[in-house]
Amino acid sequence: ANLVSFTSSAEDSVPHATVNNQIYLDVHPVNTTSFLEAVRKLPLSTFRLTNDQDRTRVGIIGQELARFIPDAVSILPDRTLLKKKNGGQPTTLRNFPSVNEPTVFMYSVGATQELAKLMDRLQIDANEQMQRISTIYSEIGHFEQLLSMTTGENSTLRMKEAASKAAIIKNEMEIEILQAKHEQEHAEITRASEEE
Repeated sequence: ANLVSFTSSAEDSVPHATVNNQIYLDVHPVNTTSFLEAVRKLPLSTFRLTNDQDRTRVGIIGQELARFIPDAVSILPDRTLLKKKNGGQPTTLRNFPSVNEPTVFMYSVGATQELAKLMDRLQIDANEQMQRISTIYSEIGHFEQLLSMTTGENSTLRMKEAASKAAIIKNEMEIEILQAKHEQEHAEITRASEEE
């Protein structure tokens, strides 16, 4: 008989199955870069089924889901819907698009991971900008202190020096903004090409 061993470690208190080639084949990490956009576009709807018209459900219609996550939809040659009420006639559907809810859930997990990565990057960028702003204020305070200690020609020179440094700092920040915009546009183009 095949044996699957469940173990737990000090780092992970949740039991997990030892990967066995007889159970898991071709295990590879999933590229989830497109998952967030796919989940964002999913059209949630409310609907009732013909065999259970008293209950309103929330979900995704199979035909619409197939446009964004094709592998989450299976086409069933025949599916019979039994009437919930006694005496109702069953309905047989041909080529029914059945929603694979576990696949949709896993796409949602991948989308959440991508969202977490995005939030981490935004937090890092925000921290860097705050540090940059703090440095600028510190330099401005230093310039103001120098100006208060000088008069006449020296004061004019100090003011020109401060203005030059401020212009340099402004140019550097504009370059950083342009670089961030370029990286965002490049990411959008790459994502669009992957979807095609």
